[in-house]
Amino acid sequence: MGCGIRVGFLGPAGTHSEEALRASAPPDAEEVPYPTIYEAVMAVEGGELDRAVVPIENALEGGVAVTLDTLALEATGVRIVAEVVHPIHHCVVAARELDLADVMRVISHPQATAQCARFLRERLPHAERVLAPSTADAVLSVREAGGPAVALGSRLAAELYDCRILEA
Repeated sequence: MGCGIRVGFLGPAGTHSEEALRASAPPDAEEVPYPTIYEAVMAVEGGELDRAVVPIENALEGGVAVTLDTLALEATGVRIVAEVVHPIHHCVVAARELDLADVMRVISHPQATAQCARFLRERLPHAERVLAPSTADAVLSVREAGGPAVALGSRLAAELYDCRILEA
């Protein structure tokens, strides 16, 4: 039946954390989404999961504070067992075809918004910025809301939620 390990990640399905999990975990690993990085790490601490794939650092924004704090202060029984270097490629995702000039709102996780700051300044300077718990949550929000909104998210999320990639 395979190794049967349970691996958590920042959900919902379609996050960059899930992409990293798919690139690194055994193919028969059970993928378990969690609403926050904290909850994914604490599920390992509590024995609900065998592992979690969570972001610990990114090249533009540095260390991911919630991961570092959780590992150092609360999940003292959790150990880092591997490093996955996962290139992040954000996409501008919409529920339907949309001209960037018509976009009124950009929804994403704070890390993605920071990583795409230059693009946002140059291409979407008048769009309101709205924060989401994850990039996949942002894509789901855009799909549900309709209207002239876009998400910064992964190609995987755009595919999973039947959305359009306006820019990659």
